[in-house]
Amino acid sequence: MEEEQELKQAGRRKFSGLSLHSTHSIFSSKEPIRCPNQNQHFKFSWPVDGWTQKVENSAGQGFDSKHFKIKLNGVITVWNLSIRFWTNEEGKQISNPFLFCLNLLESKSSTSATVEVGYKFSVYNRAVEQYDEGPEGVTDVVLEKSDQIQSVGVENVSLEDNNYNHEGDILLQVRLSFNWGTSK
Repeated sequence: MEEEQELKQAGRRKFSGLSLHSTHSIFSSKEPIRCPNQNQHFKFSWPVDGWTQKVENSAGQGFDSKHFKIKLNGVITVWNLSIRFWTNEEGKQISNPFLFCLNLLESKSSTSATVEVGYKFSVYNRAVEQYDEGPEGVTDVVLEKSDQIQSVGVENVSLEDNNYNHEGDILLQVRLSFNWGTSK
């Protein structure tokens, strides 16, 4: 009997610094816990209507897609795609080939986390009714509170006749994968 009371007293002493509230906060989380090696995959298609007109109206600056949001392990991120043009020796804009860019516009995070981002740019081939894919790129991106534009990936893309429809429209796409387990 005395032994039982001593064990109870010892048990109370072990937890004497913790209240019921603090033990609850140790074992609860406001965000879902994810497997550290979890991959997330996304695809964003961008129809560019009237390619030739847009190129002429861009005044050499290029143009951007609409913004798209992706929530990554509780971090809200805002992305876009952009087209940028090369210039020749005389300073004139070259519209083919062009640079197809993936940009991280904003990250809303209370902490800093690194994620491996895989990306693959594609252009729709209307002759075979499928996307012509470029090589896959991979880079590490630090997700932290920021509203600074960060270029994540870029690919030099050449258009061919079979990429346009009869109205001069093209269809671009990027496939993204986010891996939380391999970043260093």
